[in-house]
Amino acid sequence: MSTAPKRVIPAFAPWAEAVPGAPLATVDTLLEWPDDNGYRFEVVERALVRMAGTRPQTGRVTRRLFRALDSYVETHSLGTVTLPDDVYDLEKTGQRDTGLLPDLGFYPSARDKLVEPRRPLPFALDLAMEVAGRLSGRPTSTPRRAATWRREQRWCG
Repeated sequence: MSTAPKRVIPAFAPWAEAVPGAPLATVDTLLEWPDDNGYRFEVVERALVRMAGTRPQTGRVTRRLFRALDSYVETHSLGTVTLPDDVYDLEKTGQRDTGLLPDLGFYPSARDKLVEPRRPLPFALDLAMEVAGRLSGRPTSTPRRAATWRREQRWCG
């Protein structure tokens, strides 16, 4: 019989697991949370959740997508392509205390004036890309995560 603690998969964030013993969180909490053995963290509805770090195959796909998208965006001066560690604070989009980190994101250059260097990006992005990995073990997590992004996008007009 295993003595390992049972992973808690929150219904509102099935792509992640709840961080054991974590207090209620805000996006500011997320920015201050210490690194923890290769996990990536997000805040969803005041709950701190974590996901495994990027696996090699997923990293290769993400880098290829980044190079192609970033080259196009730069060539045409369209805006900014963001990386997996860039935090989007979705509070102003109607989702209180939710900070998400897409594998890749894009926002137009008109929003640059809203960006503060040491703060999360204060808006929902215009494009979110999630690279589905075979090791997630939860095949429904990617469609649900995409639905969360779509829900956030509806709030920002």
